[in-house]
Amino acid sequence: MTDFYQRTRTAQKVMVLDLGFLGDTVHLLPALWMVRQAYPQAELHVVVATHITSFMGCVPWVNQVWGYMRYPRHATLGENFAMVSRLRKEKFDVLINLNGSDRSSWLTFLSGACERLGRVPDDGGPPFWKRMFTAHVHHPFGQEPVYTQRCRALEKAGFPFATPEFHVEIAAENLRAAEISEADTGTYFHLSPFTTADHKELSPSQLVGIPIAMADPASNSSRRSP
Repeated sequence: MTDFYQRTRTAQKVMVLDLGFLGDTVHLLPALWMVRQAYPQAELHVVVATHITSFMGCVPWVNQVWGYMRYPRHATLGENFAMVSRLRKEKFDVLINLNGSDRSSWLTFLSGACERLGRVPDDGGPPFWKRMFTAHVHHPFGQEPVYTQRCRALEKAGFPFATPEFHVEIAAENLRAAEISEADTGTYFHLSPFTTADHKELSPSQLVGIPIAMADPASNSSRRSP
């Protein structure tokens, strides 16, 4: 599929649906920027997990952020019906789903969007999966950083590549709280300590050690056991 973008380039209302957690949403930003650049005239919406919608406040080029309940519980049947109803009322021209999960695929299918782009799961999904979308792309999961995977999937759908030098805004009080100078050039790394189960997480001491080691590798090596 290489012509999805060409036939949708005049879209006026676009939704990007991604139901990942914080790390997934951070990795979504380069692909989201590609979508923004590809549809400069469009009203751009994005769906993320409800408990991290505040993070999207750093992304001023998204017009509207929607929350979908994923933590500390899953969305109820009633909440899913309400989400579908709201999506259908908005009458999106385009809905893009690069997640591939069953839940996000059903929401995409039921959204009523005129054009729906999906990313084929590695196992191909259930037999009817492709019928949920008007177009689909296949790009392997797990062989590259998540943000690269999503950008490559969009490229396969015909989207022009846009260097991800997007603009984010972090409130001055948040910078001060994190002891980051407002004059900083903006070189940061993202550390997401949480997983779907507590027993999978690193210990607090290990988590603290990661940024210290990255900031001062020599200091870290001197603390290693012989």
